[in-house]
Amino acid sequence: MIINLPHDLKAEAATLGAFMAHQQLWQEPVAFLLTHKDFYDQRHRLIFGAMTRLRQQHKPVDLIHVCDYLTSHKQLDNAGGPAYISSLPEAFSTMYEAVHHARLVIEKSTRRHMIQGVQDAMGHALDLSLDNTQAASNIEVAVLGATRKDKTQVGQLEHLGDLVDDTMERIKQPSSNDDIRSTGFATLDRLINGFSLGDLIYLMARPSMGKTSIALSILESISKSRPCAFFSLEMPKRQILYRLASLNLLIPLNRIISGDLDYDEKRKIGQYLETLKKSHLYIYDKRLNIRQLEEKCERFHRDHGDVGIFMLDHLGFLGADQKFSSSVEKLENLSNRSKQLAKELDTPFLMLWQLSRDLEKREDKRPMLSDARGSGAVEQDADIVMFIYRDDYYQQNKPNYKPTGLTELLIAKQRNGPPGMVPMMFRGEYTRFDELQEKVA
Repeated sequence: MIINLPHDLKAEAATLGAFMAHQQLWQEPVAFLLTHKDFYDQRHRLIFGAMTRLRQQHKPVDLIHVCDYLTSHKQLDNAGGPAYISSLPEAFSTMYEAVHHARLVIEKSTRRHMIQGVQDAMGHALDLSLDNTQAASNIEVAVLGATRKDKTQVGQLEHLGDLVDDTMERIKQPSSNDDIRSTGFATLDRLINGFSLGDLIYLMARPSMGKTSIALSILESISKSRPCAFFSLEMPKRQILYRLASLNLLIPLNRIISGDLDYDEKRKIGQYLETLKKSHLYIYDKRLNIRQLEEKCERFHRDHGDVGIFMLDHLGFLGADQKFSSSVEKLENLSNRSKQLAKELDTPFLMLWQLSRDLEKREDKRPMLSDARGSGAVEQDADIVMFIYRDDYYQQNKPNYKPTGLTELLIAKQRNGPPGMVPMMFRGEYTRFDELQEKVA
C-alpha cells in the first residue's frame, strides 16, 4: 500500500528562509525542538543540517555561510544549488508566521514518525524468523516509539508567585520532601542532599573499583519504597542477585557463586531471596540503544507512576541510534539525551561510566572531570558527578602489601553544592561499601 506521507514543503521552505534571515529565531523555544530529520525534503534536510552545524561552530547562519558550508562538504548541488537556497528567504514573512511554520514542520514530522512506527510493528509481526517473545518485544519498541509525546507540546510559563507556597512548605519540612531520593548512605546524603527529581548522576571509576557495588546499595535503598529500573548491560541478572545476597548477608560472593555454603548460609540466602519477590526492583540485562532505553523508561514510568530511580551500568555499552563521526560525539549525544530523559520523566537517573586508563599515567591517580571522554558533556549535562578511588587497587601487587579497604567517594561536581569527599570502607569479599565515619571531607 502506497502512503502519501504528511508533509508541507511550503512550511519547510518558509522555516529555512526565516532562520537564515533572522538570527533571533534561534532563541525561540521551537528552535531547540527542530532538527534536520524533521524536514521531508532531502534538500531541506541538508540545508538545515548545515545551519545547525554553523550554530554549533558559533558562525553566522546566513545565505553566504550556508552555501560555503554546503560547498565545502560537496553537498551544494544536492541541496538545490545556490539559486534555490537564495530563494528561501523570500518565502518568509513575519516572525509569528515563522514560529507557526516551524511548528507545522515538527507536527508533520511527528505524524510521519507515527506511521513509520506502525509499519515497523507490522514488519516485526510478519517476520517469521523471530520467536513470539522477540517479535512482541520489537513491536512494543516500535509502537512506543510511534506514540511518544509530541515534542511540540512545550510546557507553559509559570508565574514565580505561584511557586512560593510549595517552595516554603518544602523548606519548612525538608524531611517530608518527596522530591528527594535517599542514597542509603547518611554522610553522602548530607553532602549532596540526596538525589533530586530530574537529576542526571554519573558514578565513574576505573574497572574493579566498585561502581556496581555502590550503585546496587543505592538502588536497593531507594527500591524499598518506590519502583526502580536497573538496566544492566554488563552483568547478567543472576549475578546481580548473588551480589545483593552477599552484600546484605555478609557471605563471601565467591562462595555463593560456587555453592560452597553450609546449611545455615543456604537458609539465610533462601529467606533473603524470598524477600526480593516483594521488592520494587526491576532488572533488564539485554543490549540496548539510546532510543530503546528512552522507550523502556517511558513505558516503565507510565506503568508504575512514582519511579524511584533509573540506573544504567554502564554508558560504554549503550548503543547509539545514529552514526557519529567520533566516539566523543556519540558519548555527548548519549549524555545529553539521558539528561533530557531524566528531566522529562522527572526521575533521577544514575549512570555508571568506566574511565580510561590514561589517568593511571599520573602520579596522583584520583580521577578528575577531565578524565571522562566527552568531559564537556559531563560538565554540561550532569547534576552530580562522583568518582571512586581506592588506593588498594594500585598497591595490591606490591610485596607484603595488606589491603586497607579505605575508599574515597569523590564528589567532583554537584549543581547545588560544593565538591567534597565521603570516606568509605570497601569489604571486597562481600563487594560491599560502608561509610567509614560520620564525617564529610
